[in-house]
Amino acid sequence: MEDTRDKILSARYVAPVFTPRDETRNVSYSIIPKYVDYLIGAGVQGILVGGSAGQGILQPNSERLAVARAFIAAADGRITVIVHA
Repeated sequence: MEDTRDKILSARYVAPVFTPRDETRNVSYSIIPKYVDYLIGAGVQGILVGGSAGQGILQPNSERLAVARAFIAAADGRITVIVHA
């Protein structure tokens, strides 16, 4: 079985993702599965969640965790998910 390091290194196209928000600036969790599907369809092999594009540093820890879990669930093992700690 491929270990995590090998899986990360084998992902050629890794996209930093943004955290989708609605008009009231709340996280729009319903967008995440569609966003992941779009990225996979575009040939992305991995995503970086909570990096500078995801505004992770500005999120409370509970929100960062919830967003990371939502992206991991949406990816469902189809692409590599890297979460900025």
